[in-house]
Amino acid sequence: MAETLVLKVGGSLKQDSLEAVVQAVESALGSGKSICVVHGGGPRITAALEKHQIQLPFVDGQRMTTPAAMEIVEQVLKDINREIVQQLLEAGLPAVAVPVEMGVLQASPVPGLERTARVGGVDTSVLKQWTGDGRVPVIAPVAKGSTGESYNVNADIAAGAIAGAWQAERAVFLTDVAGIYKDFERGELLTYAAVDDLKKLLASGSFTAGMIPKVGAVLEAIARGVHHAFVVDGRNRKAVTWAVSSDLNDSGGELPLGTRISLHGRDKDEFADDAV
Repeated sequence: MAETLVLKVGGSLKQDSLEAVVQAVESALGSGKSICVVHGGGPRITAALEKHQIQLPFVDGQRMTTPAAMEIVEQVLKDINREIVQQLLEAGLPAVAVPVEMGVLQASPVPGLERTARVGGVDTSVLKQWTGDGRVPVIAPVAKGSTGESYNVNADIAAGAIAGAWQAERAVFLTDVAGIYKDFERGELLTYAAVDDLKKLLASGSFTAGMIPKVGAVLEAIARGVHHAFVVDGRNRKAVTWAVSSDLNDSGGELPLGTRISLHGRDKDEFADDAV
């Protein structure tokens, strides 16, 4: 059975971001993996909301979304989704857009954040069908409520939930920094991290802004059975290849090019079949 991988890419989608997606998908498919892509849209959503003179606060890295703002959010995410799919198709890669209406993500509304939600459930049937056919599903982080209304979901949280529900072997988060920092100001980058290490750092307040949901997504994914998570700079081609294609059974000799997280870090038991 092919190894499964969930790739999360940030929403700014400058040319280097799009190139990172193409590179990652090519690398995954070239090594026989099944892959789906989850994307965000933060900067472009912010710009679109500002154009409509809508300002919304962030709470622990998540944007509060009003019903009026949700229409704009959903349109921006659909535009980005289409652009990613087109870029992959132009590179000869079998990408397919996952319509929001299919309800891959089910919403669990966050109190006080209106139309912002966490993921209450994931329908992986379409992912399994399309990846089984060799295609690459591309998913926007929009969840459906119990009566069909749309909810905005943090893309990191969406990717972690999808990876967990799909029981992916690895989840790869492309971002604009080198990885997860123990202390960003001092440049203390985590390379091989255990789940307990991240939990302690998260509880101590070491992470701020957008890194909070990203770390939460990593922890959630591994708690649900994902073997390894990687957080790397999507502009670094070597880092992307390392995250997507490195040997998960290699307990030594790898040159870390970002942050790799598993249940036990780099302990020898990390690579046992029953480690997670």
